[in-house]
Amino acid sequence: SQMAVTEEAAGDDAAMLPAEAPEAESSADTGDFEIQARKIVRNSYLDLETKEFDQALAGIQQLVEQNGGYLESQSVNGRSLRDENSRQERYATLTARVPAENLDSVVTQVGELCNILSQSEDAQDITERYYDSQARLDSLTLQEERLLDILSKAEKLEDVIALESALSDVRYQIESLTASLRRMDSQVTYSFLHITLNEVVEYQEPAPLTFGDRLGRAVHRGGENLLDSCQGFLLFAAENLPSLLFWAVVLLAIVLVVVG
Repeated sequence: SQMAVTEEAAGDDAAMLPAEAPEAESSADTGDFEIQARKIVRNSYLDLETKEFDQALAGIQQLVEQNGGYLESQSVNGRSLRDENSRQERYATLTARVPAENLDSVVTQVGELCNILSQSEDAQDITERYYDSQARLDSLTLQEERLLDILSKAEKLEDVIALESALSDVRYQIESLTASLRRMDSQVTYSFLHITLNEVVEYQEPAPLTFGDRLGRAVHRGGENLLDSCQGFLLFAAENLPSLLFWAVVLLAIVLVVVG
């Protein structure tokens, strides 16, 4: 049935279909990222302590919301130091999403509510990955239009079945890329603010990070980068492998016809 599709779609439109993937790569490779908006994912980390745990926790939540953000996750452990039955200090971990343009202001305001033990930030530039995905999405959208055009002219049942299968594969890739782009847009638009809040009786003076602390954080960030790379590779394979296999079968059918 795939050989029949090749014969039926021997015109210029069908001949151009297999060339879509290289076209997307060249678009991403030659794109001027200095002109296009750069896509930066920011992560800010705050390690805080407070004598007024409940007020500080509520104040942090209020500041995030007032600046257009929201809490993505929150956990509180331990019991109040004022509880006569327990001397276990409370601590909270929060992950907030804050509009990127307001992140610095929120960090400053949160720091005024509590005593800052440590503060750090990292940024991940996903510009190239973003625009490469956008270029592949544009290419697949064009490929979908061409397949629909060929399908509207197909007369043989086997051609219709094969074309609908190819169209389904292209649409699956379009949906996957669209979801990936939305996720990246969200990560760029709303920065991550990671907060650890500790309840104390007396504030301690912030001490410089030891080599072990810096090494531990570097290992943690390295692990996150490795995970992102693996996920990106798996997404790429999932998006392109079915299409590559389909065209490999079509080309093999053509070779067998020519040789035969």
